[in-house]
Amino acid sequence: MTSTIKKHTHLLLLSACLGLEVFVTPVLTLFYVKHLNVTLSAFAFYETVLVSLAAGLQIPTGIISDIYGRKKTYLFGQSVYLLSWLLLICFP
Repeated sequence: MTSTIKKHTHLLLLSACLGLEVFVTPVLTLFYVKHLNVTLSAFAFYETVLVSLAAGLQIPTGIISDIYGRKKTYLFGQSVYLLSWLLLICFP
C-alpha cells in the first residue's frame, strides 16, 4: 500500500491543490455579485446545478471507471476540472 502511495504522490498532491475550491468559491461569489452584477440567487442556482450534476454523475462515472480503469478516469476528470476552473477564471 505504501509503495502505491509513494508511486503516485504527484497525483495526490495535484488532487490536493485542485481541491481548494472550498476557499475559492466565497471569493468568486463576491466577485460575481459585486463586479459582474450577478444576483446572489442566480449564483446560488448555478452552484445548485453544479452540485446536482456532481451527485447525479456518480453512477455513470463508476461505470466508466470500470470500463477504462480508475487511473485514466481520474486523470480525465481532473483534467476537465482544471480546464473548467481556468475557463472560469479567464472568461468570467
